[in-house]
Amino acid sequence: LGASYGGMVALSYAARYPERVKALVVMATTAQADFLSTAQAKLAQIGTESQKAIAERLWNGNFQSQEELLEYFQVLGPLYALNYDPELSQKSWQRTIYSIDAINLAFSTFLRELDLLPELPQITAPTLVLGAAQDWICAPEYSHNIAAEIPNSQLRILENCGHLIRADQPEIMLHEIAQFLQPHL
Repeated sequence: LGASYGGMVALSYAARYPERVKALVVMATTAQADFLSTAQAKLAQIGTESQKAIAERLWNGNFQSQEELLEYFQVLGPLYALNYDPELSQKSWQRTIYSIDAINLAFSTFLRELDLLPELPQITAPTLVLGAAQDWICAPEYSHNIAAEIPNSQLRILENCGHLIRADQPEIMLHEIAQFLQPHL
């Protein structure tokens, strides 16, 4: 199971080592570099001036500290989760390890050239692709593109849901994953 950046990792792994994957679930992710320009255009439409300004750190891959990354997630939080709760987000931040080095490297280099679509047909595991109807950074069209390339895949686009599916629709997310995995356990 991989979500967002983790979904890209999971797709890459499953395509390169299909014999090692029994079932795959990817959520709110992409397999294509043009998600960056799509997300930038969406943010230009719906974002506040402070959201647009702080997002430049992400687009350029130049976070200087954990504090800057935390500030990014606090300012952009309402776009990532429709049910954004600053207090809950703060608690989650304390339980999660974020690597500014990994984020900076990804956004300043390889995500700009990402193209996993040609590899996706090599995935042999049954795959569930969960997308979010209101995802601004990995728009639902990217979930459609992933599912279209993976044989034996199922696509679910969750309504009333932003990029953080686990925050906006946790019960539906868990139900979809459990239903999908049941025959494969």
